[in-house]
Amino acid sequence: MKKIKKRYVIILLLMITVSLIGYWFYQNYNNQPVISLEQQEIALPYNNVKMYRNVKYSNIEMSQMDILMPKKIKKGDKLPLIIWTHGGGFIAGDKHHKNPYLAQIAEKGFIVANMNYALAPNQKYPTPIKQQVLASRFLKKNKLNLPIDFKQVVIGGDSAGAQLASQFAAIQTNEELRSQMKLPQSFKPNEIRAVVLFGGLFNMNTVRATKFPRIELFMSSYTGEKQWEKHFKPIRQMNTTEQITKDYPPTFLTVGDADPFVSQNKEMVNALKAKDIPVMTSFFDGSHHLKHQYQFHLDLPESKLTFKKVMMFLGHYTNQSPYNHQGKEENVESVVFKKKK
Repeated sequence: MKKIKKRYVIILLLMITVSLIGYWFYQNYNNQPVISLEQQEIALPYNNVKMYRNVKYSNIEMSQMDILMPKKIKKGDKLPLIIWTHGGGFIAGDKHHKNPYLAQIAEKGFIVANMNYALAPNQKYPTPIKQQVLASRFLKKNKLNLPIDFKQVVIGGDSAGAQLASQFAAIQTNEELRSQMKLPQSFKPNEIRAVVLFGGLFNMNTVRATKFPRIELFMSSYTGEKQWEKHFKPIRQMNTTEQITKDYPPTFLTVGDADPFVSQNKEMVNALKAKDIPVMTSFFDGSHHLKHQYQFHLDLPESKLTFKKVMMFLGHYTNQSPYNHQGKEENVESVVFKKKK
């Protein structure tokens, strides 16, 4: 009888011990205040850059952005804002692939909002454009208290993201387009200092002729029309080459000389020059064999040159001088800038 009582006492003590241990873990781990993604600061493999990852900016699917910025910012300083949209033919891609490149820009003294957006065919035109509006609205509310200078905004993107970026810039500077799309103005023209476009498509009426791989899939998925040139009514809204006004921002363009979108970029340059918009390019003569998205491969000398040109361009149109991490100026020969009239 005594052995049975002793056994029960041991079992009871074990149960109490387990309960106390469980309660301790609950108090120290599960009962901590929940930290939202907006508050999580993520370390990057760059000593001078920090990142807020997967910051939610709207309730539309895939509405997250990564915000990259210098780790050390002087008290009272406000930095230019770059809003970036990734490529992927409107149907694929993700922001995180561009973070290593954008971190190197952020390191130079910029705050970069690298945004995801809903993909086709689940979400078609103009959902990503609406998300750019919502992302801008979120950033301007500045719930993270970031040191952003909203009078120095740069809009940029690569591939399909370059199309989105170019159209978003047009919406800010073209009242008629804004009215057609029934969208608000996110930034005044004098607040957008520059546009940066990598390997983009800018005329949907001529893009089929480029024979870019899977261009029919990309465009039909995004517009919902196989013959988008004829049957997609808002097609002209997407043609940035038709929507440029005298207020369009100074623009940087690059494209590989083996990229089928060479002709698209040349069309864009001609459209910008026709409105007397300052343009800087990093184009090549056909002997470099640079494919689509070459600029992200920074082991290439041409990509290094383009990066330097981008930094010189940004340094010219914002208040951030193009310094590298050693504090020495980056010089690019034969770079000519044109001031806006």
